[in-house]
Amino acid sequence: MEERLEKPKAPSWSELPNKGQLALLTFVRLAEPITQTSMHAYMFSMIRWFDMTLSDGEVASKAGVLAASFEASQAVTGIIWGRLADKPWMGRKKVLLIGICGSLASIVGFGFSKTFYWALYFRVVGGVMNGNVGVMRTMISEIVDDKRYQAKAFLLMPVTFNIGIIVGPLLGGLLSDPVVQHPRFFGAGTVLGESVGTRWLMRFPYALPNVVMAFFTLSTAVLAFFILQETHRERKHRLDLGNRIWGAVRRTAICLSTGKKTTDSQGYLPLPRSPTLNANCPPSTDCFDSSDDSDNELRRSTGKQLPYRRIFTRNVLLTLLTHCLLATHVGSFLTLWFLFLSAPRVKPKHTASSKLDLAGGLGLPSSQTGMGISIIGVFGLMLQFGVFSSITHRFGVLATFRGATLIFPVVYALAPLLILLPMRSPPPQPADGAWLWTGMTSLLFLQVTGRTFALPLMQVLTNNCSPHPSVLGSLHGIASSVSSGAFSVGPIISSWVLGKGLKVNFVGLAWWLLAAESLCVQVTSRLIYEGDGHEIKLQGEDAGDGGTHHDAADNRHIH
Repeated sequence: MEERLEKPKAPSWSELPNKGQLALLTFVRLAEPITQTSMHAYMFSMIRWFDMTLSDGEVASKAGVLAASFEASQAVTGIIWGRLADKPWMGRKKVLLIGICGSLASIVGFGFSKTFYWALYFRVVGGVMNGNVGVMRTMISEIVDDKRYQAKAFLLMPVTFNIGIIVGPLLGGLLSDPVVQHPRFFGAGTVLGESVGTRWLMRFPYALPNVVMAFFTLSTAVLAFFILQETHRERKHRLDLGNRIWGAVRRTAICLSTGKKTTDSQGYLPLPRSPTLNANCPPSTDCFDSSDDSDNELRRSTGKQLPYRRIFTRNVLLTLLTHCLLATHVGSFLTLWFLFLSAPRVKPKHTASSKLDLAGGLGLPSSQTGMGISIIGVFGLMLQFGVFSSITHRFGVLATFRGATLIFPVVYALAPLLILLPMRSPPPQPADGAWLWTGMTSLLFLQVTGRTFALPLMQVLTNNCSPHPSVLGSLHGIASSVSSGAFSVGPIISSWVLGKGLKVNFVGLAWWLLAAESLCVQVTSRLIYEGDGHEIKLQGEDAGDGGTHHDAADNRHIH
């Protein structure tokens, strides 16, 4: 009896299925967070370079619009890309490649923009063409369909964000305006700088970090085309041109190195999605036992599609609302944080009469702003590869999510109080000193702790609330649009409020409104439950199709 009740151990990273495809998908995803976060390090300075007459409040407002424009345009087209990804004639991989190409064009155009409106245009183009967040989440759920591994598999997307937020701001801060920052390499009289300096970098001082990111994005497109496998259940067994070419190259390399011919006719193996996978079958076969009844039933039922209007069950709607509220304040935090770090310090006007004078920002330069943002990623990686799995396994997905979201209001309420810490240098010089960095790292550790648990678990809850497997791509497209809309609206509103606060010398207003909004997640999270991804049965489907059903009590833990 005791053995039957003993709880299994949390799965390790080595136990994840299809690790090669997951690793490749993670690498492809990595390009976007590095690109997006690198802009944060120099966006304030870039907007100032566009128009030197702008006030600090106007720069903050424009920075919010520029940061949110990518997410806003994603919100408009995310549902469309999700629907296209569900179509057998399109599939997941084609949508993913289109998104990467759109991002590549956006990165190059943004880096060579000379006005705010051109920069805004290229940000919008990148968002309109990019529905990759929802598509990648769908692909992960199809590569890893066992609920025991889902929390860890969905953790890979936030891992890329934390890597990106370490590398991106440092890269952006280091490479932006290189003629001024690195005159030894790009200044007048140097090898790279010619007689007056590197001319194209003087003309486009914020192009270099974007050129570097364009090459990285191009490499992800090449790898995805040749190696990434389709996961759509009606397309994954069809001929893929990129995989075919890669298989031919690989077989040729094997022949040249060993002198032996290979009989692999496809050059790749289909993803082992069925429990009837035959591990002993030769590489040239599909590795499925065609005589198995459940597999035949799966193949016969692939044409069944849940009507779009039936996606929106009560649990789906409440889960999407929770997703929206979470994305709003998480997205707003990053924008507020880098604007708060970059905004010039202001000497308090009422020092004698008021101890709570929250005027101005911290006035940190781009290099220190990048470091102040990168701390987030360092803490996030430590938590993701440390205690995430054990805590989630112990308390369950929903309970852990509810606990993690309690951290955010505390962080947002304390953030503006950093101004009141003792500093070594008086205003208007940049804030400095041990007290400042101790306070910053403490708040960032708390915020990252909440985000590290909340975001991947929100993805698990969204994935499992799907009423039917046939609409999984559509649901993730909807969730991506909702999230992108929140990520766009939140920073615009919060940066506008911060701009007003800078004008009236009260930056706490934006932070405390954000704290109030984050409390709403606690309400909605208590109205949702973790589904099984197949709650609605279509005609001809029995209770065993598409997944294992559990009672509500069983969904408290990942088994």
